[in-house]
Amino acid sequence: MNIKRKVITDKVVELPDNITLVDKHVDYLSCQCHEIPKGITAQEAYITMTSSQPKWLSMLFSIRDILGKVGGVKAVKGFNKLEKKDFEIYDKIHFFNIVEKSDDKLTLMLRDSHLDVCLCLVIVNSKLNSHTNELYLATSVKNKNFFGKLYMVPVSFMHPFIAKKLIFNINA
Repeated sequence: MNIKRKVITDKVVELPDNITLVDKHVDYLSCQCHEIPKGITAQEAYITMTSSQPKWLSMLFSIRDILGKVGGVKAVKGFNKLEKKDFEIYDKIHFFNIVEKSDDKLTLMLRDSHLDVCLCLVIVNSKLNSHTNELYLATSVKNKNFFGKLYMVPVSFMHPFIAKKLIFNINA
């Protein structure tokens, strides 16, 4: 198996070989892996993850949108409840564009003048439990300028906590 490796803090995380990253050389990479029930598609996992967000996360998105106006960053308003449940490639889901979609993979992309972001969800068979799958959630970022780097300072600290909190919505 061809495995990409990237150092995150002080440990090496192995990613499935079909993970899509924003670029060959990324400035930020965060990956979480979580066991989920079999029968859930990558799109269903994303919709379930983002269907409920804690108040503190809504507040962080509001702060982000207010501060982002200074740098000309478009407001994202967080993860609102989705009316539509089935999306196709090139559709917009929340503030991302869908660039890859299959039952076991969903790749979402956001590109603006300051940075490019890729969120990739990949589902693989669990190595430990035949009744579950493993969901990999990989977020990669390529900064384009100083404002992108500055924006990523607090985001890089908070993102792993936010991702873990949202992933827990799947088994809730």
